[in-house]
Amino acid sequence: MSFSQDVKKEIIAREAGGSCCAVAAAYGFACFGKYFDTRGVVLHTEQIAVAQYAKKMFARAGVAGKIYVKGSEESRVYEFAVKEPGEVRRMLALFGHTGEEPSLRINSRNFTCEHCVSAFVAAAFLCCGTITNPQREYNLEFLSVRYNLILDFEALLMGHGFAPKHTRRKGSNVLYLKASAPARLAPVAPSTFSMRRSPYGSFSKATLATSPYFTVICLTGSSSNKWYSGGTRS
Repeated sequence: MSFSQDVKKEIIAREAGGSCCAVAAAYGFACFGKYFDTRGVVLHTEQIAVAQYAKKMFARAGVAGKIYVKGSEESRVYEFAVKEPGEVRRMLALFGHTGEEPSLRINSRNFTCEHCVSAFVAAAFLCCGTITNPQREYNLEFLSVRYNLILDFEALLMGHGFAPKHTRRKGSNVLYLKASAPARLAPVAPSTFSMRRSPYGSFSKATLATSPYFTVICLTGSSSNKWYSGGTRS
């Protein structure tokens, strides 16, 4: 299992908090899935746990979806989809979209409490995120074909104290945080992170801005101590 898969497993194990956070998580899956429009939502993943988690978050948000298994045993793909017309209408109304937008933009009204952005970012990471093992290097990435969505996502993260950059790669937009050398960080309890207070806990802004794996742990609420390399607080 890759390091990214370990992180995703940890995120799924923690689960979103209140009902508003479930809506925010479902919205993250919608925004960063294969498509999100009048046809509904479709998300493809190689991990059935991700598809099941997406289905659970949509169900908690009041929208029913289904999981389909596609491909061969060697290249299995799990599809979570909301396609039934009544459910699609309910979903679009819930998220404040028409499904006919010429360019998908993030609707911040889907973030109600101080933890909703964390749930949204966690879902985005489950959809399209990758992260390298911090023992070797720091590199956190989100990929999407939707340019304005990536710009909005970049602004969202910057608004909470992080410093992502974006580029183009093979037709996709890439939002990334990268550092040339690992920083040494001590464990920090999830309760020290709040989107409406300081997102840095006891660590300096400069340290967090150059530590992508720590960024995703903070943003998603995932906090497995096995990911930390020790060290001192700033």
